[in-house]
Amino acid sequence: MAIHHTFETDESVIPEAMRRFLWRRAYEISAIMLTSIVVVLGLALASWSADDPSLNHSIASKVTNWLGAPGAVVADLLMQPLGLACTIFVLVPLSWAAQLFQHKNI
Repeated sequence: MAIHHTFETDESVIPEAMRRFLWRRAYEISAIMLTSIVVVLGLALASWSADDPSLNHSIASKVTNWLGAPGAVVADLLMQPLGLACTIFVLVPLSWAAQLFQHKNI
C-alpha cells in the first residue's frame, strides 16, 4: 500500500503579514547585495589606470588599483571597449538598489 504525501500550495498557511515581512526582507537583502557589487565595481573603475597590468597589458610594474590585480583586470575589461560609458554599469544598478530599498519592483 503506497502512502501519498500531498503538499498543499495554499497561501493561507503563511499569514499575509508574515509574507509581507519576508518579501520586504528579501528586497532589502537584494538591495544590500546589489549595492555591495556596485561599490566594488565603482572602486575598481575609479582607480583604473592604463598602466596597471591586466589581461591584455603585461607589465612588471606594481598594481595601483585599489582592489589589486582583480580590480585592475575588471576595470580594464570595462574601460577598454566602453570608456567612460562603463559608468552605466554603476549608475543603473545603483538606481535599482535604491528602488529595492524602497520595497519597489525594478
